Amino acid sequence: MSENMNYCNSCGAPTGHAAYGPDRKAGRLFIIGGTAIGMTGLIAFFVVLGPILSTRLDPGTAFMMTLAYLASVVAMVTIAMTLGWKQLNQPGPKRQVSRDHEDYEQPQTFRSVTTSQLPEGAPPVASVTDSTTRTLDEVFVEARK
Repeated sequence: MSENMNYCNSCGAPTGHAAYGPDRKAGRLFIIGGTAIGMTGLIAFFVVLGPILSTRLDPGTAFMMTLAYLASVVAMVTIAMTLGWKQLNQPGPKRQVSRDHEDYEQPQTFRSVTTSQLPEGAPPVASVTDSTTRTLDEVFVEARK
């Protein structure tokens, strides 16, 4: 078996040779997105701050609004940067231990060997009309005029 193959040609078992590393593109995209969110959020903060300060709001209310805005921007940036950091520092694929073909055991099945779908049923139940209406005398109905 050659060294550059990931799976065995005959049985399909993984060889443990990984031809690829961890995906670093997603981490870079999260970091770029986090940076873009942070820069846009801070620029928009100053745009939003002007109308908030020019209104006749209570100073405590205006402060709480600006604090909530900044907290949401910081939370978005933190989430994006954390996801990017996790993607960048993710270890590569684990090396699998190759198994010997002699130790292979066939998986256990859940079904029994028989192929019958249903067990043999009881004999059919007799009709209700056999024991009730068959013993009655026959009555003729006259037609109405």
